[in-house]
Amino acid sequence: MPIELGCAGLRIQPNHVYIVPSGKEMTLGDGLLLQTRSKPRGWPNVVTIFLDSISISRHPGIAVILSGLDSDGAAALRAFKESGGITIVQAPQSAERAQMPLAAIQTGASTTCWPRTLSRARLKRSRKR
Repeated sequence: MPIELGCAGLRIQPNHVYIVPSGKEMTLGDGLLLQTRSKPRGWPNVVTIFLDSISISRHPGIAVILSGLDSDGAAALRAFKESGGITIVQAPQSAERAQMPLAAIQTGASTTCWPRTLSRARLKRSRKR
């Protein structure tokens, strides 16, 4: 599965992984990735902004929440799942920083929880469903 750093104007493709660049906020609109600078102050909510935009666009996909600080993305995960998305959360015990995975699991919106070492193989199987 190709992995790409997201950039403004990039048309999303099935079976691709897009990574939000550091210091940027990314949204999805009309099948294109849109990009702005992250807010200059305060804790960024980059994951929440991206997941919310995907939920609104009704493009089903797979969201993977990995190691991270705070609870960014946790609340948006529920709407993403309700819009037809598959949600995967890294097992907190395998995360370098467990706060994000724990917050995501606590929402009850996680489809499944995987240890980091199994994620790649399982992700390939999930996309075939």
